[in-house]
Amino acid sequence: MGAAPLEPELVAAYGALVHAGALDAAGLATAVAVDLDEAQRLLGALEDHGLLSRRVGSAPATYVPAPPAIALGAVLAEQQHAVHTTQKLVEQLDEVYRRTGPTSHPSDVVDLVVGTAAVRARIQQIQTSAREEVLSLVKPPVAVVSSEDNAETEDAAVDRGVRYRAVLETSMLEEEPRLLHAVAAAAARGEEARLSPSVPIKLFVVDRSVALVPLGHAGTGTGPEGALLVRGSGLLDALIALFELVWERAFEIAPGTAESGAPEPSRLAADSPTDLDREILTLLLAGLTDEAVAKGTGTSVRTVQRRVRALMDGAGVVSRLQLGWVAHERGWLGAATPQRA
Repeated sequence: MGAAPLEPELVAAYGALVHAGALDAAGLATAVAVDLDEAQRLLGALEDHGLLSRRVGSAPATYVPAPPAIALGAVLAEQQHAVHTTQKLVEQLDEVYRRTGPTSHPSDVVDLVVGTAAVRARIQQIQTSAREEVLSLVKPPVAVVSSEDNAETEDAAVDRGVRYRAVLETSMLEEEPRLLHAVAAAAARGEEARLSPSVPIKLFVVDRSVALVPLGHAGTGTGPEGALLVRGSGLLDALIALFELVWERAFEIAPGTAESGAPEPSRLAADSPTDLDREILTLLLAGLTDEAVAKGTGTSVRTVQRRVRALMDGAGVVSRLQLGWVAHERGWLGAATPQRA
């Protein structure tokens, strides 16, 4: 299905030739830190690819690089053709799969994925294949893929234009305060996240066509190590509806710096909460204690209480409950405060 990509060693050798203008085998060996035999192998391979030519009459043999636009342009065109051919094959096989695959029988709507490693591989696989949207419900304990482990895959998907929406249970921030900063960084890259005092299950949905539901017992994480892989069906529709319900009732995470050492407010103007103030309000309304909010924002409990007091004074209210209502009415949180049943 087309030519394989150039080996990294060949790319490095060609780059060294381009920078030097011309090299013999000994010069290339020095430039890319290999022995003479390997340098001669690289030169022969580059010559086979049409990426260099020998300088006439040189002794020892000296090689000059072919113009990159011409030499690599041909390689790029061949690889693009291979990608296009593979993409067409995937589309054809996918169409056959949809007609004759496992979901053609009702009992095969759900697959069992056994073992932590297998679940992790499936999460990475379906996430890498995402084209439009990834939805997730996240609650402790995180036993398969942490936010750090998944960051590279998420970033690649976001770069492809995939929309990410996640709802995190607030208890995660109490256990791992630095997670708030990771969520803020993800939001800066275009991902969307909300907080909820209670998330019913762990869930991962890709392109509304497949879902992964870990099997661990809610709240304890105990139970079999595995997950259910759910394909297009009424069950999948129900899982998506559950996500949307939790998302609608969750609190949006207001953007903020949460930097420690932020200045203490004296008296706050009624309509000018800072980013840190918005972040504190969001976490308090999501059910976190003052201590957890202080850890999550990198401040002290005293700072949190002073800023809340300043917000209450500026809003002209006497309780945190009233402050929550004012914050909702004035749009301080960036999203409507959820209605509780």
